[in-house]
Amino acid sequence: FLVLLPETTLQNGQLVAEKLRNGIEVESIVLGNDTTVHVTVSIGLSIHHHKEEISTMEILKKADIALYKAKQSGRNRVCVH
Repeated sequence: FLVLLPETTLQNGQLVAEKLRNGIEVESIVLGNDTTVHVTVSIGLSIHHHKEEISTMEILKKADIALYKAKQSGRNRVCVH
């Protein structure tokens, strides 16, 4: 999924992403057969300055690169590109 945070600094974006990651990590999902599952998430973060001319696809590409960096670095983390 995609989260857009207009008018947000990189530092605040990282804080939001880390809160999402942590919130997902601490939740438990109980399945119908009383099995408990814990889920983690890797997050790729991309920032765009309004002064730069860049396409939406390029912003998504940067976030995707960061996501794969997070996965390759051990998963359950936030990475920035």
